[in-house]
Amino acid sequence: MSGEVTVIDWLQLAAPFVAAGLGLIAYGRQKKVDRKEHVLSECRVIYTKYLAEAENLLRVMCTESDEAKVDAQTVKYREAFLALKVYGSMKVVDQAKPLLMTIVNFARLDEDAPDLDEHRDDIRTKLDGIADAMREDCVKEHWRTS
Repeated sequence: MSGEVTVIDWLQLAAPFVAAGLGLIAYGRQKKVDRKEHVLSECRVIYTKYLAEAENLLRVMCTESDEAKVDAQTVKYREAFLALKVYGSMKVVDQAKPLLMTIVNFARLDEDAPDLDEHRDDIRTKLDGIADAMREDCVKEHWRTS
């Protein structure tokens, strides 16, 4: 047997190092994907909470005469909106900004107001638009991380 090192010998020496390098690259990529998926998951929770608090605010403002309950729900809504401002896309935040005043104005209307249905439809349209923007944002982010 000669003392020559063949190509096969070099490949056997290099294979573990190449495998370790590829493993490190794959691990780093997966960690990045996992972090993005975690942020997206938090974003979904915040989007859902915001929509629920907006619906609750509308319900409370239209049915409660107790000012303390209205104030408490307004605080919850504002907290959800602040979280939305941190995690939400600009498109979502911009659509959500005017909703509070729209709900307040609707709650102040008299039950016999001729444009009551128009205002109710306006709120529903705004909520649907916000939800659509949220869905679009989450889907876009999901496919970007996949």
